[in-house]
Amino acid sequence: MRVRPVDPRAVSPAELSAMHAIRTAVLRHDEPDRRLPTQAELRAELSVPWPGLRTAYWLCADPAGQPVGMASLALPSGADEHTAYAEIDVLPEHRRLGAGRHLMGEAFRMAYSSGRDHVLGRAVDSRDGDRAARASQARPVHRETRSVLDLTAVDTAALPAVPGGYYLLRVRGDTPPELYGDIAAAHRGMADAPRAESASEPEPHDVDRVVAFDRMLAGRDLEQLRVLACHRASGEPAGISYVIVPQRSPARSEQGDTVVASTHRGNGLSRVLKAELLRWLRADFPKVAELTTWVASDNASMHAVNRSLGYCDKATYTHWQLPVADVTADLGMR
Repeated sequence: MRVRPVDPRAVSPAELSAMHAIRTAVLRHDEPDRRLPTQAELRAELSVPWPGLRTAYWLCADPAGQPVGMASLALPSGADEHTAYAEIDVLPEHRRLGAGRHLMGEAFRMAYSSGRDHVLGRAVDSRDGDRAARASQARPVHRETRSVLDLTAVDTAALPAVPGGYYLLRVRGDTPPELYGDIAAAHRGMADAPRAESASEPEPHDVDRVVAFDRMLAGRDLEQLRVLACHRASGEPAGISYVIVPQRSPARSEQGDTVVASTHRGNGLSRVLKAELLRWLRADFPKVAELTTWVASDNASMHAVNRSLGYCDKATYTHWQLPVADVTADLGMR
């Protein structure tokens, strides 16, 4: 097996084609109901990084030189700089032949040289990645559930109204400068979200991050729709929810985080925020037929909200955590 790095800023057509073939083959095998990315979307993902992340990529080839696997390692800055996030994909027919271990070695070598303490990765439960994580002695630290909503079946007339004392604002695309502070403040409610036993830390959501996130979405040709709930008496932001619509293939879009400030919980705002997004999508984005969302498996209240809107659970995932020092020692890197 031969593993070599891929420069995401200068990926060649052959590298892009190989990475796309691996990514789509893995999704078809492990998560056959998932939306498949286009090559253009993968190129945008490689060339336009997530705010605050430096990401490295590798391709693994078999002895004949054919690409059989790929890996990425995301290195956060700031509060989460002790952690790295790995993703390893191997073609189904080439699993258990060493490609995953070779890719894992490169990822952990970089994590070690970057001063990281832990590497986290996500795997679909009861699939090959899940079994590989268990075999590596990784520790499960978080579980989440992927759910899907058939937007064409939503009865918008039955969606909840805004509770008294609040009003909603729709924000499409880039954030207007006059809303920078409110949008950042609304997202900061994620700071108290449960993280189970994960070593990861949430990034601070300030104005700079709002602007950087807008730029990243534009660079990837993704459109963001946000609904902001505001408290009438105080004018303060009470909650926020957003949807990401891929411009090239909008039919299957993604429902992102829904956050309600602790002082405004218990008023049904989570459901109201998501319902307003559904009204907006049905009225102005007829090509969007389906929404996918990920929620922590133990977040009973958000799962209840999603079920009330028509979401159906499709798969569960476990986030696995490994100490960098242990793995590098096992692989003979120290």
